[in-house]
Amino acid sequence: MHADLVAISNLYAADRAIDALRGEHEALSSAVRLAREAAAGGEATVKSGESAVATVTATQRTTDRELEDYVDKKKRAQTLIDTGAGDYASAERQVAQCAAIIDQLETRSLELMETRDAAEKVLASSRRELVARQADLELARAKLSARDAPIRSELAAALEHQRAVSPELPPAYRQHYDDLRRRTRAVLVNVDDGCCSVCAMRIPPQKFVETQKDRAVHVCVGCGGYILP
Repeated sequence: MHADLVAISNLYAADRAIDALRGEHEALSSAVRLAREAAAGGEATVKSGESAVATVTATQRTTDRELEDYVDKKKRAQTLIDTGAGDYASAERQVAQCAAIIDQLETRSLELMETRDAAEKVLASSRRELVARQADLELARAKLSARDAPIRSELAAALEHQRAVSPELPPAYRQHYDDLRRRTRAVLVNVDDGCCSVCAMRIPPQKFVETQKDRAVHVCVGCGGYILP
């Protein structure tokens, strides 16, 4: 391989090693952030579910107390009818009115009971989901913790290696190399069946021969990557 191409390849390998380590750390950190957000969302969902259950429970208790009051009123009115005490017609109307209200309140109480049961099921599901999300967060934190120090150490070594090989790159290639890196394009490309393996642009045979014989360093006119022998 041409000496200049070796220098390009060495620097590219160093840069890619740094990219990989930084990418790994960012992926682990991102996983923690996403897991934390998911856990926070789960906590909010649980709180909302608890509030919903508390609200419907309080409403049902109020309804049940009102139901008990009307049942008592009906019993008292019925007692007046049974004993012949008081105004019979008035007591009879009161019994009828109480009976109608009792029917409404019983229906309402049953509806509230069903609503509460449904809300409690949703809450139970939300709590299970929260436990899972909290477990995911702990796992993500553990993975980051396990790799944080090693990555930093490996990155320091990789940066040191990059600083060592960077001066070997001839100045004539620096701008084009940096441009490829800035645009996140492949710096090195292979030739497959006479074409660039990255962009499929045909490579002139003379360029490929000169590259194979280490006579010159050429780039693909399509993607700009340095052609490997």
